[in-house]
Amino acid sequence: MIGVVRSTCQKYTLLAPGDVVVVGVSGGADSCALLLALVQLKEEWDLRLHVAHLNHQLRGAEAEADTAFVRALAEQLALPCTVATVDVPALAKERGWSVEQAGRAARYEFFNALADSLSASKIAVGHTADDLLETMLLNWCRGAGAEGLAGMPPKVGRVIRPLFEISREQARAFCVENGVMPRHDASNEDVRYQRNRVRHELVPHFKKLCPHILRRAVRLAEALREENAYLDGLARETLSALQREAKNGIMVIDVEELARQPLALLRRVLREAVRRVKGDLENVGFEHIEPIAQAVRHGDQKGAPQRVWTLPNRISVKIHRGRLWLKPPLSVWRPALCEWTLAVPGRVDVPPLGVRLRADVVDGVPSLESDPQKAFLDAETLGRELTVRYPLTGERFRPLGMSGTKKVVRFLADLKVPPEERGRTLVVASEGVIVWVVGYRIDDRYKVTPHTRQTVILSVQRH
Repeated sequence: MIGVVRSTCQKYTLLAPGDVVVVGVSGGADSCALLLALVQLKEEWDLRLHVAHLNHQLRGAEAEADTAFVRALAEQLALPCTVATVDVPALAKERGWSVEQAGRAARYEFFNALADSLSASKIAVGHTADDLLETMLLNWCRGAGAEGLAGMPPKVGRVIRPLFEISREQARAFCVENGVMPRHDASNEDVRYQRNRVRHELVPHFKKLCPHILRRAVRLAEALREENAYLDGLARETLSALQREAKNGIMVIDVEELARQPLALLRRVLREAVRRVKGDLENVGFEHIEPIAQAVRHGDQKGAPQRVWTLPNRISVKIHRGRLWLKPPLSVWRPALCEWTLAVPGRVDVPPLGVRLRADVVDGVPSLESDPQKAFLDAETLGRELTVRYPLTGERFRPLGMSGTKKVVRFLADLKVPPEERGRTLVVASEGVIVWVVGYRIDDRYKVTPHTRQTVILSVQRH
C-alpha cells in the first residue's frame, strides 16, 4: 500500500519536502490508514505531522471513545494532536443544513483554522477510491454533468487525498498489519443516509459486475478532470471574447455570437457567466442552464420578445435585443466579474489596467530579485493554469513571512496603499487560492525553498 500512496503523492504532487501536514483522523479505518501511511513516509519527505480530530457530538459516549482512541494513537506515534468539539446538530439547525452538510463544514473549518495556526501547507484527509466511486454514483443519481461525474479531486488547494487510489478494504488491512484496530462508526451502516445506501446497496453490485471498478473509476475521474479543465479554460476565453459589459454587477453577453458556439461550450460559457455573477455555482444545476442554452441556440435573438429566468440566489437572466443580461440581486459593482486565465508558461493581457502578466518556468531556484513587479513561486505547489483577477470581498492570503492569514484589503491598508490604488490591485490565484497580490507580496505557502525543483517567475509588463 505504501508504494501506491507514494506513487499517488508523486503523480498529483500532493506532498513536497518539508511540508507541515494536518492529518484529519476520525478513528475509522480510512483515516487511521492515512495517518500510518504518512508516518511511514514522514522521513522520506521530511514531513511534520499534526493529528486533528473533531468530536461532532452525534454519538455520545461512542464519540468520546473515538476521541480517546485518536489521542492514544497520536501519543503512540509520538505526534502532536489537537481535538475540538462542535455541536453539529445545533449547527445544522442554525444554518438550515442537513447533519451531513453541517458536519463536513465543521470539519473543514476546524482543519483550516488549525492549519493556519500551525502554518501548515497541507491538510490530509482519508478519502479512498471507494469514496470516489460513491461520490461519482451519488452525483450521477442527482443528474450531474461531467464536472460532478469526475467526483472529488486528489487535491483542492491545500487539502490532499493520499489514499485516492487505495480501496477501503486495503486501508482496513493496512491498519491490521500495523497492529491498529480502528474504531467502528455504526452510523455508517444507517441506510437512511443516501451515501450509505449507495455504499451498501449499489456499490456491491457494481463490484460484482466489474471487479476492477475502483481502478476504472479513478481512471475515468482523472480523464474527466482533465477534459473539464480544458473545456472550462476554453469557456473562460470565449466568455471574455463575447462579454460586452460588466459593471454595476451586471454582465452583458452577445447572444448572436454565443449561439454560434457548440452546445457543449455554450452551456459551459453560461455556467461560467453565472459563477462570476453569483460567486459560485451552488444549487445551480442543468435544469437552470439548459432552458437558457436552448433559448440562446434556437431563438430569434434580435426579434424575439424578452425572455426572463430567475436562478438560485435571485440571479436574474434575460435575453433582450440580442443581448444576454445576468444581474445579481443588488446592483453593486463586483470586480470579480473580470478575470483572465494565465497559462504556465504563458502570458495574458489585462486591458482595464494596460498591463500584461507573464509566467515563465525555470529549473531550480534562480537569483531572487527584489522587484515588486516579479514573483518567484514553487512550480509544484501551483495548478496548471492561474487566474488573474481582483480580490474578492473578505478574501484572505498568507503574506510571505507571516504564520497566519490576513484579509487582502487589510494588508493593503496596513501598507498605506491609497484607496484608489487598492481598487486597481490585482491578485493571481491558483485553484481559487491567492498566490500573489500583484506588486506587493506572495503567499508564504507558495514560496521557493531549497527543495524547489522548478520555479515559476511571474512578471508584470506595462503597455
